[in-house]
Amino acid sequence: IVADPQRRIGELPLLDATEQQHNIAQWNPGPRSFPSDTCAHQLIAEQARQRPDAVALRCNGQTLTYAELNAQANRRAHQLIAHGVGPDVLVGLAAERGIEMIVGLLAILKAGGAYVPLDPTYPQDRLAYMMQDSGIQLLLAQASLTGQLPVPDGVKTLLLDTDVSAFADSDPQVV
Repeated sequence: IVADPQRRIGELPLLDATEQQHNIAQWNPGPRSFPSDTCAHQLIAEQARQRPDAVALRCNGQTLTYAELNAQANRRAHQLIAHGVGPDVLVGLAAERGIEMIVGLLAILKAGGAYVPLDPTYPQDRLAYMMQDSGIQLLLAQASLTGQLPVPDGVKTLLLDTDVSAFADSDPQVV
């Protein structure tokens, strides 16, 4: 303050350079490398085996552990496989940001498919074009959104909010 009395209080450093570097290093550990031959859903399944009770997701007061996330995604993936999803199959995913969206995304990947993200806030014309252009045959969506989505003829819709407890919670064996 004495060195520069005209300086605003909000611009004054609260930590010296050494303390600032220590905090940066403490909160930002060094980069880690992950195997490049392992997919994201496989890493999450591995985490579910190693730390099943650790919190994986927290959103709007709802929490899922890695074991719960993996089991829900596996059940949904088995449902998708039963509807023909596998390698080279594009699946539309229309969901508001939240746990259901993550479960749906993981399920599509676990089933071997590729997801086409469809943001429900997009204009109807854009969503219609994206669905038509991508050639999706299956749409995974929240029930609250189905009335506002311009689903083309021939595209089957599965709801993210339906019960899939009848399906196995084991990891699907998809290459």
